[in-house]
Amino acid sequence: MGNTYALIYHLRKSGGEELVKELVANGTVYYGASAGAIVGGATVQMALWKDWDDKSVSGQVDGSMWKDKETAKGLDLAGGRSILPHANGQYAQPGWQQKQAEKWGHSMADVVRLADGEAVIIEDGEMRRL
Repeated sequence: MGNTYALIYHLRKSGGEELVKELVANGTVYYGASAGAIVGGATVQMALWKDWDDKSVSGQVDGSMWKDKETAKGLDLAGGRSILPHANGQYAQPGWQQKQAEKWGHSMADVVRLADGEAVIIEDGEMRRL
């Protein structure tokens, strides 16, 4: 949980990104809530949709860097899917979601939208909602 950009930035800077990927590949369960859910997906650009987090990582980076698709890659632990947590209220509205997808160049078919209290399990590429 916390700041999506800070989480992926520090995972990369510390070498934790590769460690997490290796652990998951060897059977470790990854649990991500909020920012952790976004980071586990294909792109952290999902955080741009709501614009809640400090993109500058407390002044450590140029916040515009997250617009670059390569820089904004997530851990991609969800079989190519991106995760949009907190899809409540206006954020649950299909029109709002479609507008954000178009704005940021994402395919709605690849976005898992989760309201608070919802969860998914992805195992061997298959997704189950809880």
